[in-house]
Amino acid sequence: MVNKRFAFLLISFLHGLALAAEAEEDTGFCQQPIIPEFHDQAPSSYNTAAQQLNWMALTTAIAQPTQSQQLCGGYYQPFAPITLDAHPVIGNLYAAADRYTMTRLGEGELCGNVLLQQDDLQMSSDYVKINMANESQANSAEFFGEVRLFSAEAMVVGDHALADLSTDIISLDHPEFLLKKTQARGTAKKITHVGKTHTLIDQGSYTTCPPGHNEWLLRGRHFDLNHESGWGEVQQMRLQAGYVPIFYVPYFRFPIDSMRHTGFLYPEINNLAQPDIGIPFYWNIHPQVDLVTTPRQIGGRGVMLESALRYLATPDTHTGNTGSIFVTYLPGDDLANNNNRSRFSWQHNSHVAPSLFAQVDLNSVSDNKYFDDFGTDLAANQTSFLNRQISINYLQDNWSADLLVDSPEVIDNAIAASDKPYQKLPELTLTQQSLLANHLNWFNSGSYGYFSQADALDVPYGQRLHLNTQLQLPLTTLWGFISPSLRLQATDYQLDPRRSDPLNANPLNNNDAEHLTRTLPTYSVDTGLFFERSLRNQFTQTLEPRLFYTRTPYRDQRDFPNFDTTDLTFSWEQLFRENRFSGVDRIGDTEQTTLALSSQLVDEELQTHARFTVGQIFYHQDRRVMLSSDDSNNTQLPITESHSTKPRSPVVALAEWRLTDTLSTQSAITWNADDNLINEGFAGLQYAPAAQQHWNLAYRYQTVSAIDQIDMSMQYPLSLRWQLLARWNLDLQEQRTLEQISGLQYDSCCWQTTIAYHRWIKSSDLFTDASENDYAFLVQFYFKGLGQVGSKLNDLLTRGIPGYVSLADRP
Repeated sequence: MVNKRFAFLLISFLHGLALAAEAEEDTGFCQQPIIPEFHDQAPSSYNTAAQQLNWMALTTAIAQPTQSQQLCGGYYQPFAPITLDAHPVIGNLYAAADRYTMTRLGEGELCGNVLLQQDDLQMSSDYVKINMANESQANSAEFFGEVRLFSAEAMVVGDHALADLSTDIISLDHPEFLLKKTQARGTAKKITHVGKTHTLIDQGSYTTCPPGHNEWLLRGRHFDLNHESGWGEVQQMRLQAGYVPIFYVPYFRFPIDSMRHTGFLYPEINNLAQPDIGIPFYWNIHPQVDLVTTPRQIGGRGVMLESALRYLATPDTHTGNTGSIFVTYLPGDDLANNNNRSRFSWQHNSHVAPSLFAQVDLNSVSDNKYFDDFGTDLAANQTSFLNRQISINYLQDNWSADLLVDSPEVIDNAIAASDKPYQKLPELTLTQQSLLANHLNWFNSGSYGYFSQADALDVPYGQRLHLNTQLQLPLTTLWGFISPSLRLQATDYQLDPRRSDPLNANPLNNNDAEHLTRTLPTYSVDTGLFFERSLRNQFTQTLEPRLFYTRTPYRDQRDFPNFDTTDLTFSWEQLFRENRFSGVDRIGDTEQTTLALSSQLVDEELQTHARFTVGQIFYHQDRRVMLSSDDSNNTQLPITESHSTKPRSPVVALAEWRLTDTLSTQSAITWNADDNLINEGFAGLQYAPAAQQHWNLAYRYQTVSAIDQIDMSMQYPLSLRWQLLARWNLDLQEQRTLEQISGLQYDSCCWQTTIAYHRWIKSSDLFTDASENDYAFLVQFYFKGLGQVGSKLNDLLTRGIPGYVSLADRP
């Protein structure tokens, strides 16, 4: 509770104080102040604490108090230590007093504004009495009156202190303390520092609430803080709400430093509706290894055991392993025909050598319904496949090598076997880049991969070798840039014979292995200009026209397999890409020119207040390369394929506008001018008139993915302490709610409680008419300075309500 630096530095204070008194002549007599007898009851008058700890009640003197000051009804005035300009008496120790005396018997007295200062620690008292063990060192000292200790971290105020330098024991009677970082305060009947090992506190209390408002208070009859072990023990500990005890334990052991310690953590309440309650146990196995094991009682299903193991590399080495293993197991799920349910996840990063790295990302679940039943939101339930991959990377200054083994696990029943992603067993990629003639960039890459599909018998599989070399000459000036580029790509396929169905006498396809090759050049040039002008309102407007030209000839690729290539959604980034496909199984033929124009408004502090961008591609020939094997006009093809004969692309426009300091908008649109159709659109509005008030409105529309959604969220203060929290994600096309959050939050100066109702649609019903929802009732308590109890609501609210900040994260 009290910073242990006080005890350590007080020893040097007293030694310097004795030398200072010994070096001067007698200047008068000190009269010891009359000290009342110390009572046996711990102090409880927090009006006195308010005065002693520099508490200032909120008045009209503050024109614009912060929300924290309003919630607390005041604030702690910053400590104002007195600066001593005199020379130090010893080392960096300064001492001052109105009068002092020294007798031949080795007794010294200092009285009247006694002040000691060393580094950032300062101590003041009305009267100090010193006993000398010899001519150069004090044996003990006693402080009377108002004894004050304060530093950059804390302040302690008491009415009596006794220091025995022979045993390194220092005690303070009836102290009040304040910790600056957490603004925690407390009292005690007595605090005793025993050297550097122990701090003993009798009848102590602790809270982060303001003086006079003990909304929660932690009390204990006797505390023993062991600074060597990092553990504290308390007898008869109770947590009070005001004067009402709400929790009591006869004995409690807790950590007192930032080190990790084995023990139980605060309970988790994941759902009150089912219910779903867990009690985590933390095991500090090693300074670089720990384990959290959480038994969860899930209503209707049984007991699930969760284990999360973390391991870290040794800090003082350049190599090592870091990662985490997460395992869950629920035996005999009562709601799933008594089947065992489980999940496994392993993320690993290894720094094998100075230039050699390895990564592991392995995930698996017992069944495809796992995230439907145990997912906590819509995002988790929309998981279609799990990563199962291992990669090795070797990095040098101008070249690198990457080896990848990838075998994803598909958990979406709606994905057909032929549409599942290929396994890469393995894929090796080499890259190299260098600078020629100080301006010309030379980039080379090559990849080899073996691709397999174990679940589908009628799809091609085999080897792929791809080589890519590129020369680029970027030239940049203050008024513009130009960057011509020449690329050559060569691909070689060695396909294995397609497998036959073992249950069918007739093979599906017994073609011999195929050997396919392709070599294609690509030329492009990217150029732009920069203009700017000053406006009357002290804004600067920029105008940035940009032109991008690229040409790739046609090669027939209908017989080529598609191992890992997809058709990209048309967006702003697509305007300046050489290939309209991701991956290398398809290289799109094109001759096109992109025209784009951007403009922004910038203030004197280079803050952007508005940005507007528009662009469009003009095609000089039809596009013939498609992902499918049929070049005919197929209405089922993605939108980029069905538009392969159009002379121009949709128009892409983006806009961002900060209308005021509290109101901003963002919008994006992809508009097909030929058909006067909107392919994709987004519009967002954010209004934040206060620190804890946020209004968010977003609309998303996409033709290809059949997305037509509204997302609304808010954090609205009903009063100074009560806030309304809400989020609603609505699917307009299906007229159903995808995700909903309704909550109420109470804020105090030192604690916060949040209750919420969360409902989301299951992933298995996302693309069907039979919508089934999952829901949860959540509650969370946060005690500032102690921690959080209940549900993990912070992540949910931060993700769902842009701008939301919990009490735990506020300054």
